[in-house]
Formats: sequence, C-alpha cells, structure tokens
Amino acid sequence: MLAQELVGIRLVVVSVHLYYGVEEFNEGLEELSPGASKDNLTYQEIEYDGYPILWRYYSRIFPAKVIITALVSSLNNGSDSEGVSEIGFDRDLKIYCTTLHNFRAYALDICIELANEIKKYENSYKIKNNINKTNKISIGFPDPEVNNDYKESQFFRPDYQRFMDKFIGHRTKDGFSSILAALGLARCFSFDGGEYITITELGKEFYLLDNPLIDKKIPETDKILRPFTEKEKDLIMERMIIGGEHDLEKAIVERILKKLKDKAEYEAEEIDKLVYEVIRDRTEKEGPDWKWYNKFHNEVVRFDPSATGTARFGMSDDEIAEGDKPPRKSRISAWRAATMGRLVELDLVDWKINSKGLSVYSLSMP
Repeated sequence: MLAQELVGIRLVVVSVHLYYGVEEFNEGLEELSPGASKDNLTYQEIEYDGYPILWRYYSRIFPAKVIITALVSSLNNGSDSEGVSEIGFDRDLKIYCTTLHNFRAYALDICIELANEIKKYENSYKIKNNINKTNKISIGFPDPEVNNDYKESQFFRPDYQRFMDKFIGHRTKDGFSSILAALGLARCFSFDGGEYITITELGKEFYLLDNPLIDKKIPETDKILRPFTEKEKDLIMERMIIGGEHDLEKAIVERILKKLKDKAEYEAEEIDKLVYEVIRDRTEKEGPDWKWYNKFHNEVVRFDPSATGTARFGMSDDEIAEGDKPPRKSRISAWRAATMGRLVELDLVDWKINSKGLSVYSLSMP
C-alpha cells in the first residue's frame, strides 16, 4: 500500500468505531480489570514503562503522526490482503484493535513510501531551501530501499527492524515500547495468545487534525515544507510534552526554552550542561529507591560535563591508573540532540551548524 493512499482519509466519514469505538473501548475496560476473563477470553494490558523522559531515539514527532494514521487505516479497513485484522475484547461493545505483528509491517510500508516522497523533495530543494540534517523532515524515518522490495528482507535490515521496534512498537521485558505509547496515542494488549494495538482518545484527537504532508500529495515546490499545522504543534506541546506524563522531559524543555531567552544563541555544550543539571537534580532528589535511579546515575550523573580529565567519567585518576576502564559514553548529548530536534520540528528553536562545525541553538523567530 502506497503512503499516498492515506491522502484524504480524515476528509471521509469513516465507520462508527473510529468516532465511537474509543469511548466504548474505555467503557469496556472499566468493566474488566487486566487479566480478567469474559466470554472465555482473557486480556492483559502491556503497559508503557513510564520512562520520565522521551527516549533519545524519538528525535522527531512526525513519524508518530504517520504511524497513528496507519493505525486508524488498519482499524477502519479491518481484515485485508495484508493480513491486518480487527478483533473485539467485547463483541457487544465493538472494541476494536489490530494485531501488532501485522501492523508493524503495514505501518513500516507506509512510512518507507512517505519517507521516499519526502526525500525526493529534500534532495530537489536542498540548496535553495537550506535543507540539512538539522531541519530535515525525513529524519526519524528509515531510509527507503532503491527497489522498495523490502518485504523479503525487512528482518535482515537493521534500520527497518529498529524502526519497527522503537517507533511502531514491540513488547519488551519492561512493557510496550513505542513512540505511540510514549506520547499517549495508543495502547497495547495481550489477548487470547496474541498482541494487539488500539488508539486512545488523544490518539484519535491527534489523528483527526489535518496535516500538510498527509492530507495531500507532497507538492513539487521550492517552498519550505513543514510537518505540522499550528493546531498539531499546539496539541503536541500542550498534551504530549509539557502536559504529558514525562515530567523530566517537561522540566528539561522548560529549562531550555527559558535559557534561550537569555541571549541570542547557545552552543550544544552549554545545553548539555543544562540537561545534565536537570537530570542530576532529579536523580539526587529521588534517591536510590527511584525506579530510574541506577539508569540515570550510570548514564548521566557520573558524567559531569563541567569536570575535567577522568573526573568527567565519574572516576578518579587512581582508578584509571589501576586499569579500570571508563564507562560507556554519556547519554547527555544524545538526549540533548533528540530534544532539540523535536523543538526545531515544532518551530520553537532554530538549530544551525557554525563555522567550527558545532551545533548552535536559538529561539525561533516568527
């Protein structure tokens, strides 16, 4: 299925389960507790792990818009030639979802096709529109294959597998890992031996907002294209980032935007220090009993960007001399780059590469 076949979906009044199924779905869940049985069937929600910061892999939000559109298309179409099917936990309530396994391939197909169209635009107007790695819309999507015949090789291409696992979603030992779950757009369940995914109220609201790159064919134009409308950007910022469940993400974003008001621009190293301070303070405040204490302490707190020499690795010179190896690279820069990438995508921040090859950030001017 070509991505452009999704064009105009939101302009058509689709079947009742899109508009009413979410409410009915939630009503059904209120009647049943996870693991309960009804009609001789059992289900268990595979919950999002509650990570307090958006994962560094999610450097852009636009792929989530494309994936949620694919999810609604799956729910609307029901069973089709691709093997995407719908099923109800409660047949009377018509609670709809689709198999996670088949949906991963279905959504990957759409994302690859759309990424291909976006890359054509970016390659055609790269110089004229100053398109580079800081403002590319295609960042976050997997690179499409030349022959587009990925179905036989998708499980042998690490980038495709990674995209399906990280963005579209898969079950891990900690829960459901997906950008949709991280943003509160979808939920996942194990049910009668299988795994299924469905949309949430916020997901439906996000889906129903018009999008300049999905509602119509990507134009051949030298005008700068943007991935979101103002309404979409407001919803993302207010309900998914600042108003979402990621309280540490909220703290980091608010500190960054406040700092950028102080002067014209900041280099990446200065933003790294800010991210470090926010995570360090939260980790120390929560203490060792915090679920995420070890992870943040090992990957962030021990890497003090203001320190020098081996102290930057949380180790003394004596420890290094005795042969202890420094821990793996800090995650601070990766988190900073992902966070700033999302803020650039939302037109809140400008990201440029200066003459020294360093990233420089400033507030976006309207």
